Amino acid sequence: MCDLRPDRLRKPQREALMTTDEYQVLAMRTEADQEAILERLKALGPQAVRLDNAARGLASEAGEVCDVVAKYVEFGRPLDRAALIEEVGGCLWRIAQICKAGGFTIEQAMEANVRQLRVRHPGKFDGAAGKDRDAERKAIVQDGHGFGHVQITEGLE
Repeated sequence: MCDLRPDRLRKPQREALMTTDEYQVLAMRTEADQEAILERLKALGPQAVRLDNAARGLASEAGEVCDVVAKYVEFGRPLDRAALIEEVGGCLWRIAQICKAGGFTIEQAMEANVRQLRVRHPGKFDGAAGKDRDAERKAIVQDGHGFGHVQITEGLE
């Protein structure tokens, strides 16, 4: 067990390269111009706000899914299926928002994903393909709206 009493802690071997305040000043040099982002959001309007909100919300919901799984895998608790279903539902709600803001349907996103999977993993999704992203993009046929149509028959029996 580690003894954390101040008199027992080892002294640093060298001086710190910078203080936390210095780090913060240096790190903030790379922060995006918040005023410019606000103006861009105002110009883009509600669709951009919805998309931004939905994307951030999806990340949050995905974290909640991870929490449910971590309790099961890391902490050995029984899988809370009800919580998992609820959190996956939250992800689906955010995905629906993203699709609406992006001007496409969930079905179109699903079809595009299956096309992508078939190009990356032809046949049985064996993982042998998928190395050449340029060829993958060229192989995905699109209609006039940016979406192709895929007839899904495999695995529906």
